[in-house]
Amino acid sequence: EGTHVEIDCRWIADKAFLEATYTVRKKDHDISSSTQIIGHDPATGQIMAWMFDSQGGRAEGIWTAGPGGWAIELVGITADGTFTTAVNHLTKVEDALVWKSVARTAGGEPLPDINEVVLKRVKSN
Repeated sequence: EGTHVEIDCRWIADKAFLEATYTVRKKDHDISSSTQIIGHDPATGQIMAWMFDSQGGRAEGIWTAGPGGWAIELVGITADGTFTTAVNHLTKVEDALVWKSVARTAGGEPLPDINEVVLKRVKSN
């Protein structure tokens, strides 16, 4: 529908963490961006994600392995102070990943699920 999402991933901190930068573009201009840091939390032994968006919001989540992929349970806050929750799912399908976001809330009110998005790797030159 005219929206393009680009994700750039790279190792940081001597490969202790993965940094993923997301840019959402619509009709040749950026409409949002965010950065996610993924790594092992030594306090809990779990894989964690810390997310920061271009509007000033943030979230953190716990990654849990499941059949064929991962579930990421997120709790966050928008720039205006609204608390949010979501469960994001990543599932490997052939040569791609399928991402979807469910059980979403903002300010305690339910939000609609986000339709599945197919992510395909484009190798850099």
